[in-house]
Amino acid sequence: MDDTDDENVEAKRRWPWFAAGGLLFVSAALSAVSVYLLWLPCRGVMWDGTIFAPSGEKDISDACLRRMDEGFPLVYFPQDVGLTPSASQVGGLAMVVAVAAWILLVLGLRLRAETTLIALLAAIAPLIFAILSWSAALNPGDKQEDYITGWLWIAVDVAALVLYCILWWRNPALPRETLLGLGFVLWGATSFGFAHLLVDFQTMVLFNEFNWDVPPGTGWLTVAVLVIAGAVAVWTGGRRRELPAESSPSRFAAQ
Repeated sequence: MDDTDDENVEAKRRWPWFAAGGLLFVSAALSAVSVYLLWLPCRGVMWDGTIFAPSGEKDISDACLRRMDEGFPLVYFPQDVGLTPSASQVGGLAMVVAVAAWILLVLGLRLRAETTLIALLAAIAPLIFAILSWSAALNPGDKQEDYITGWLWIAVDVAALVLYCILWWRNPALPRETLLGLGFVLWGATSFGFAHLLVDFQTMVLFNEFNWDVPPGTGWLTVAVLVIAGAVAVWTGGRRRELPAESSPSRFAAQ
């Protein structure tokens, strides 16, 4: 191929990364709005009880205490009581957008059939979970058990980890930076899974003295994960690299 063909091929390999990164940034923005709305009752005391204000000078309002009492506050797993409907709906949409980033990247890279199949299998559990969570958020009067089970929530992370390991094992020809980029995007796409939320919660428990229930601010770590995943996707797409052996140049040039 001449230089023009090389540039066309390279451009076709870049856009899925940029598109996935953009969707992850959108998901991060939606998640930030959702978490902000969720913790509005605790506005003004968000830093109290942390390393930035360890004395906890301000009193926690009754509304904030009720919010902390309502269990895991991340609206991506709707609770039976008290969650702000608008926060739940925005959070549910954020989940769907994050999973869409992974699916778009996998299909856009046009990897070999086996690789694409393995990668898409990793999207099944988070996609089902995202759609059901969003549906539950749109019907706040229903119980979460009508939509979601704890096993499905756990399956989001377990399936992603197992299938990503298989993806790495079965694709020695793929550049390592591509595999790492795929891992970060999958990390972002599954950032609403049980393991992620548990890490988010435990981090805030260590960070905040007000940790007898769910500490104020829980959820912002998930937003940070989405931002990091999006940034890595954009960085990966911006790097110039040789085509992997499994991708035929003529296949891309013909598109």
